[in-house]
Amino acid sequence: MAADSARNLALHHSRVFDLPGNPSTGYHWYLNRGRSTGTNVVKVDSLGYARGGHKPGLVGAPAPFRFRITCVKAGVAHLRFDYIGPTHKPSGKHHDLSVRCY
Repeated sequence: MAADSARNLALHHSRVFDLPGNPSTGYHWYLNRGRSTGTNVVKVDSLGYARGGHKPGLVGAPAPFRFRITCVKAGVAHLRFDYIGPTHKPSGKHHDLSVRCY
């Protein structure tokens, strides 16, 4: 399952980007640098699952997994995020994000 999106972002500005997930499964999103290009154009910080998006201890409750993306130089980055399990087992889900830094 794949999803795609695009963002425009001014140089030295940041934006928080959410991907749907479920913390109770042990799966999480990560930036696949091997499948991404232009990673020198952006800084990507993994912020983990958002707090308050679900009731604590509630199994099966969805919550957004967050990344902060900051433009560090002008250009375009094509980023691949993969949803992987606790043993790094791929889920087959990924999200492609294009970021144009100006």
